Amino acid sequence: MRTTVVYGFGNYSFGSLHAAIRPARISFGTDGTHFITHLDWSRWQASDASATGWYYIDNCVPSCAAGRFHKYRVTMVLSHVLTQHGRSYFAGMTLLWTRSRAKMAQDLTWGTHGGTLAFWG
Repeated sequence: MRTTVVYGFGNYSFGSLHAAIRPARISFGTDGTHFITHLDWSRWQASDASATGWYYIDNCVPSCAAGRFHKYRVTMVLSHVLTQHGRSYFAGMTLLWTRSRAKMAQDLTWGTHGGTLAFWG
């Protein structure tokens, strides 16, 4: 039996080319302006998975190249399993973290988002 995988675990967009089970890092988009490291997986099932880690977000001020990263403790939940070419993968992600005492939530989907390169967006 094959296990459900997740994409986006490499440096920047390179993770979109490979599938992983319980990766230590997830990258978003194609520019490296936000990513999660030190993932500690508490659950990995065929239908969902969850982990905690450190969410790094570039403030892109004055530009993304010269911006400063902010670091937050985050809970990540993977869901919405799709199958393509016989491989099941997580296509939904929810991130939960606190910024300046405000509870933050972000829902992302894995896909091409109108282009040809797949990424979390």
